[in-house]
Amino acid sequence: MNTLRRSRYQRLLRWYPAAWRRANGQLMLDTLEQAADAHERALPSLSEAWSIRAHGLVERATPATIAVIAGLALALSAVPMVALWAGGFNSSPWLLALTLGAQYSGALVASIAAGALLLRTSLILAEHALYAATAAVPAWTFGALMAASWSVGFDEADAGTGMSWFGSATLLFACLAWFFGILALLPLTLAAFRHLSTHSVRWALGITLGAIGALAVGIMCLLPAGSILISAAALLVAGRLIPSTPRAPRSHPSRPETRRPLSPRHRRQLAVAAAASAIIGLGCVAFALSGSLWGINTLDATEAMRIGILAGSLASTITVAASAVALFARVGPPVVAAAAALTAALVMVALSYSLRDGDPNGWMLLVLSGIATGVAGGLLFTPLLPARWWLRALLVAGIGAAIAATVGILGITMATFISPVVAIVLAVMMARRPRSTRATHELAPVNAG
Repeated sequence: MNTLRRSRYQRLLRWYPAAWRRANGQLMLDTLEQAADAHERALPSLSEAWSIRAHGLVERATPATIAVIAGLALALSAVPMVALWAGGFNSSPWLLALTLGAQYSGALVASIAAGALLLRTSLILAEHALYAATAAVPAWTFGALMAASWSVGFDEADAGTGMSWFGSATLLFACLAWFFGILALLPLTLAAFRHLSTHSVRWALGITLGAIGALAVGIMCLLPAGSILISAAALLVAGRLIPSTPRAPRSHPSRPETRRPLSPRHRRQLAVAAAASAIIGLGCVAFALSGSLWGINTLDATEAMRIGILAGSLASTITVAASAVALFARVGPPVVAAAAALTAALVMVALSYSLRDGDPNGWMLLVLSGIATGVAGGLLFTPLLPARWWLRALLVAGIGAAIAATVGILGITMATFISPVVAIVLAVMMARRPRSTRATHELAPVNAG
């Protein structure tokens, strides 16, 4: 027996999870030894070692592990957005390095999570997936250096002190990032054209598609929102793949098994409330856009916009409340919590616009309103998420953070202009007779009497 070779195989098998090694490790070790004896190998070959590492990582790539990786990517990707909200994005070179490092580390981890999900679909081989992950490391590293070089070069050009070698190397770093990005995507693009029999055509198309894909992903992740969206999508998909623990249904004698639909009287009340909210909201929109022309003294366009958004945000709370009542029969309690968070966000927007220009509390209220909007969006996904409470909480937090960091502030400040449209749609839907009621009347027997 070759003791050195066996110890090398044992070390390679550590890439597999401990549970897998306890169940299959001895059999796998004996099989590897027999194959090495048959081929007269004194040590594991490079390709054999690479294959063992790759398949070991596949065994570790469970949905729960991918969800944790995606959550880490989301947390890292949110660092630049938090720094931007706090107003310290460019306060020092060290803080700039921290934010860029976190942003591109998040992009790297997010790409690994997305690749692990693709690996679970058996679209690419384990060995190719490990190769892609290895190439992704220098790709995102050079991407971070490109962003830092551009920032340094911009500051040097603005100061007129001349360009340093690092500030002049932006294009070089960009080309290197693009090159390694193509290598990272190559296993996936070649797999997409695996049905082609001509080897040269397959490689040409694979490289072309990889070049386009690497450029698109790189451009998308120049801003933190790109890696945030990728991380959130991977987190949601991985969370959905985690099997839920079956639980016995709880019996509540005093609680009906199904929620009753809205009565005709309640539907009419919601239609009236939504119509009133639409009328008020449209008035706020008209004032925000043209209030300076209404002949009110000392009122300019900026002041009219501020007053219109303030009043429109408060009017939007009526639409939120009416929508929550209308959706409760379908969604249940999560819609109530989401409506409460969204109402709080709208109130904070109104408070922000009630302050004077330049008041630092105004920006802080907008940041808090964006966070509350993200919480509301995450809560609305609750019915689609797994039953485990800790996993559901993680997914709600991740989805909420992604919404808050990408469209939170912009979306909630635009509520004044969006809410009237939602209110009109809700009023029309509540005014119409429910589909089930119409079907009952159509199927009712005709009295021949």
